[in-house]
Amino acid sequence: VAANLSGDRRTDEDYPTATWAVPRARILGFDVRAWLSSRRARPVLEAAVRDFRPDAIHERLSLYFTAGRALATRHRLPRILEVHSLLADELQHRLHFPRIAAAIEHRIVSEAAGLAVVTEPLRDQLVGVGAVRERIRLFSMAVDPERFRPRGHGRRCRAQSGLAPDAIIVGYVGSMNHYHKPSLFFETMEHMMDEDPRLAILVV
Repeated sequence: VAANLSGDRRTDEDYPTATWAVPRARILGFDVRAWLSSRRARPVLEAAVRDFRPDAIHERLSLYFTAGRALATRHRLPRILEVHSLLADELQHRLHFPRIAAAIEHRIVSEAAGLAVVTEPLRDQLVGVGAVRERIRLFSMAVDPERFRPRGHGRRCRAQSGLAPDAIIVGYVGSMNHYHKPSLFFETMEHMMDEDPRLAILVV
């Protein structure tokens, strides 16, 4: 169940999905749109629980989204909350009521039966806003360099990118969201490139 499937579903995947209409009117402001989205999600989630009869709820944290918490309480289901960042902080520049947003987020986080995070600092942040440390599990995001070791010498990639054949490429793959601080990566590389002119940045 998702507000927007965003075309992520592959053609070979065959499982039921459900969505709801997300408010789009900008005049409402981010806070009201997010709150209304949670309200609209409730009947969709109720129908999904009746049809699917889950043993637990896995939810990705979304600002103002209290529908999952209410559903878990009503049906006495454990709720596992996946957290990638505290959104009241990340999206503060878009909020009209940042204190209210933070208070609701802290309650959503603190009442989850389990929490899944990807970094130790984020785990500590969650504890700082009321989450029980023993309920938090760390799932680090990483790749196995033996499985994903690039084959070959990368000459074609360097040529396509207009880089010298001996360039040492340092890549950045991900969002350019200011919260993720890509600027820190670029500032660090600028200093390193002064030390070794072979270094080059490749952003995906």
